[in-house]
Amino acid sequence: MLVWVAGGIGMWFLAVKDSKTPHEALFKGALLGFVGYVLFNFTNYFLLRNYDLKVAYVDTIYGIVVYGLLSYIYKKYLIKMIWIGICKY
Repeated sequence: MLVWVAGGIGMWFLAVKDSKTPHEALFKGALLGFVGYVLFNFTNYFLLRNYDLKVAYVDTIYGIVVYGLLSYIYKKYLIKMIWIGICKY
């Protein structure tokens, strides 16, 4: 659970906050996902005897896609929705 909270905080500060466009947030988020998931998966691959290389590749691709898409969606839609919600009060 703590890893997902840290991932969300990292996504905000490293991918979304300073991005000028949603596409820039997508790229930065995908890069963040790549780094995090490569470190995790290939550390497991080299240290654990039965860790499958295919699992490492697929999970790394998953991390790239998820972090990239969530960064894009957050930058494009959620920030506007939060701002509209704040302005109504």
